[in-house]
Amino acid sequence: TLRVVLITTHVPFRDVAALLTVDRVVRTGRVVRTALHDWWGLDQPRLVLCALNPHAGESGLFGDEEARVLEPAATVLQAAGPLPADTVFVRAMRGEFDVVLAPYHDVGMTAIKVAAFGRAVNVTLGLPFPRTSPDHGTAFDIAGSGTADPSSMRAALELASVPPVDTAPIEARIAANPDDLDARFELAGARMAAGDRDSAADELLEIIGRDREWNEGAARKRFLQLLEAQGLEDPWARGQRRRLSALLFT
Repeated sequence: TLRVVLITTHVPFRDVAALLTVDRVVRTGRVVRTALHDWWGLDQPRLVLCALNPHAGESGLFGDEEARVLEPAATVLQAAGPLPADTVFVRAMRGEFDVVLAPYHDVGMTAIKVAAFGRAVNVTLGLPFPRTSPDHGTAFDIAGSGTADPSSMRAALELASVPPVDTAPIEARIAANPDDLDARFELAGARMAAGDRDSAADELLEIIGRDREWNEGAARKRFLQLLEAQGLEDPWARGQRRRLSALLFT
């Protein structure tokens, strides 16, 4: 299995270096770690950063982005790397890492499409519900011709319909220790994945009520993501916002 996450996406290559900041890499890495834990069930996801420059900069000979941006970000994330692009994807495919954070579009997508064209799936992370799509564009040039290969679409649908996580062990942890906020956050993620927005909101609000600053405000951030996904003017979202306000200002 090869998992690749893009730190920058559809931007000109000449703009990549300026967009590649420590904050951007760290924020991306944290979203990835949460998703691999909540959706893929990996307790300790192994992240690795792909270098921007040849030979990972060769000690500054080919650029300083590795030392100036990627190494500090890797330290914060407790990730490996940055490792050269010509070897890091092979090492990930051999099982050394769970996901590669690629600095720009083509270095990451080339690896994915060489490894699994027609079988790869695009997944949008950071949402409170599954969102997948094929690993290719719309191909309007062959639309209606009967020649399109639906393999990637099938793979995307199959991944989005993965059976829900068994929450019984998580609920047992909470029953044994109601202050296990990690377990509550994990349960909220499982509830969102199952489409149970009410239970997910309840667990997130419970965390906020017990410790609103827990994990750098992770529960509040996830709660707001849940509301944004519904639409902030949605009646349900408005009701949940009132619950959050009552909790924060009482």
